[in-house]
Amino acid sequence: MDPGMTESQVRTELGAPHAAVDTGKGTQRWVYSMQPFGQEVWWIEFDADGRIVRCEEVLDRAHMALIKPGVSTEKDVWNLFGKCAQEYTFSLIDQTAWMYRHLVRPGLWWVNGVLRVVEQRAH
Repeated sequence: MDPGMTESQVRTELGAPHAAVDTGKGTQRWVYSMQPFGQEVWWIEFDADGRIVRCEEVLDRAHMALIKPGVSTEKDVWNLFGKCAQEYTFSLIDQTAWMYRHLVRPGLWWVNGVLRVVEQRAH
């Protein structure tokens, strides 16, 4: 995706976004998750005229830190990262975990129903 491309060009190329978020800065952010088989999540930001002003790969520690334990909701996580690689349900404790494959360095990110973030490192 190149700066200046229109929303319709992006939608034709990538399909519908997993989330569309008003940034509150006069721009809109579309979230595209490459999960479950890819290891990236992209934010594509459009200006008021519907043209790309920025693309950013966001599946990293800095962006995971935007999740606030006990405050962020399931919708907040979806609006940040879109579709996960795999979802787990823990019925006995009434929680759900979403696993995102992480590209920057080997490991798995987990976000559970109370939105605690735990990193599980590859051995």
